Amino acid sequence: MIDGNYTRSIPVKWAEIDTVIWLDLSFYLNISIGQLREHFRAISK
Repeated sequence: MIDGNYTRSIPVKWAEIDTVIWLDLSFYLNISIGQLREHFRAISK
């Protein structure tokens, strides 16, 4: 699994993969997930 924007490793990634799964989540869902993540990180520290 690869996520993020790692441009220096593009040749390595594209040479080995055979399937791409693109998750096109809505803006509001991404914001909600980010807020939940920050909330749980804040209470776990």
